[in-house]
Order: sequence, then structure tokens, then C-alpha cells
Amino acid sequence: MKPDKSSVFELFQLPRRYVIPLYQRRYVWTKDRQWAPLWQDITRRAEEELADPRTVRPHFLGAVVLARVPTFGRELQTYDVIDGQQRLTTFQLFRAAFREVAVELNLDVHKELTRVTANDAYLRESYHAYKVWPTLFD
Repeated sequence: MKPDKSSVFELFQLPRRYVIPLYQRRYVWTKDRQWAPLWQDITRRAEEELADPRTVRPHFLGAVVLARVPTFGRELQTYDVIDGQQRLTTFQLFRAAFREVAVELNLDVHKELTRVTANDAYLRESYHAYKVWPTLFD
């Protein structure tokens, strides 16, 4: 195993599929216990960035453990999510929601968010566009 530091953006910049295996627990984030504190953190960080971008330090979001799944030929590079599925799914949902708001505000931001929330259109199957594959329960 090779530990590596990556930002959330780096995890999603390349065409890849992150599969949540069936043995992982279901997505359990709720509005009050997880989403509200996350939104408060994002708001605080955005306000700090707007006030003085030079003073904002990187924020550690926690570990994500991935296991590469063998693929062949031009198949999409695929990883099983061993740990961090709640964070990975949450940030994919957040970026997708942000992408939908950005379409009305700034076309350049919308294009960039589309690139990191969906795989390229050249893929053989339309469902390969999804970067995070939840379990059937989620």
C-alpha cells in the first residue's frame, strides 16, 4: 500500500469511477448532525478566503482508502472505496449541487465543476459518467 496525499479536487480531476462496495455501511449523513456543521465550515472558510486569501491554511478532510480494481483495455479506471465513502459521497453531492447553481452564475465555473463531477462523454456507456457509484441501498 502506498499512502498518498491528494486534495478532493485531485481525486476527481481524472476520469475514474469510485465504487462503494456492498459491505460498506449505508450513507448516513443527516441535515442536523453532519450537513449543517459541514455547511458552517464551508461558509467560515469562504468568508476567511474572501477577507484575506493569504491567511487561509489547507483543511484536512480525513482519509480516503482506495483499492484499485483490475480493468482491461479502455475500461474506466475503477477503485473500491475501502474507507471514506461518507466523505467522498458527500463532496460529490456538494459539488454537483454547486455545479447546478453555477450554471446560472458563471459558465466557466460550471464547466470546471462538470469536469470534476462527471466522467467524459466519450465513454462507451452513459452510466459511466458517474464518478461515485453508491450501493443499491443508497
